[in-house]
Amino acid sequence: MSVVDFAATLVAAVYMATGAALALAAGRLPPNPIVGARLGYAYASRSAWTRVNRVTGICLAVLGALILLVEYVYGGFAAILLFMAATPAILVLLSLYAERVAERLSIGEAAAVGRRVVEPRLPRILALPAAAGILVMVLAEAYTLLVYPMLPETMATHFNMAGVPDGFSSKESWLYVSAALSILVTGIDLYAVTAVALKPLLLYKPWYTPGDLRLAAAAFSLLALLISLITGYGIIDVTYYNLYGHHPLALTPLILILLACLAPLLGILAYLTAKATKRWLKGGRGGWRSWGRGV
Repeated sequence: MSVVDFAATLVAAVYMATGAALALAAGRLPPNPIVGARLGYAYASRSAWTRVNRVTGICLAVLGALILLVEYVYGGFAAILLFMAATPAILVLLSLYAERVAERLSIGEAAAVGRRVVEPRLPRILALPAAAGILVMVLAEAYTLLVYPMLPETMATHFNMAGVPDGFSSKESWLYVSAALSILVTGIDLYAVTAVALKPLLLYKPWYTPGDLRLAAAAFSLLALLISLITGYGIIDVTYYNLYGHHPLALTPLILILLACLAPLLGILAYLTAKATKRWLKGGRGGWRSWGRGV
């Protein structure tokens, strides 16, 4: 079994196992900030949480089975492409489903107890980094398409830390991989822009303060940009190397710089999760919170 086939099988197994466990446990899993489909709309009510988690589990299990089937019929390469293209699509569809469930169930429940559901507002400037990430991915893929006729039939597509190629593929395969990566990362960017600028409840947690929500939105948007920079540069670097025989920038210092930028963003998200978990463990309950118009 090749490395690509093993990776495809592993992804399929993780998706199927996680999905099956989530679908079966949805009715018993309480709303929490750690485990489950933690889309903001799912916290609207216990009913919304259960429905969203059950459907999420089913979708993950079905996608995992499809990845395994594609790997068996067409090979690991096609299965990985399916994974990269389908994952952002599933995320978007689940978010739309969660929003619809929240509107149908929790708004009526909130009205019954005299609460008013209010969509929080965030400064739209927080979405600019993720929007810039979209531009990065478009430019990276456009560059690959522009010079594609000039690329050699066999391309170096993987390099060690010294920048020496240690993996090769056809240029047609590279075109598919770069396109799938662009779709995956652009999907993340679009989701971040939508969540921050248009649908802040996607990021909502009942244990967040308004300040926590703003910090989470800023970190998520910057993280989306950083992922785009890493992926976009990777696409450009591979294409450039195969045209000119050298990297546009030294790889090791660049990787270290990007990792240094990545660490604090992940730290912020981990801090917010730990903070929300502490409040939850102290007896905080999930549910829709009226934020008011000024958040």
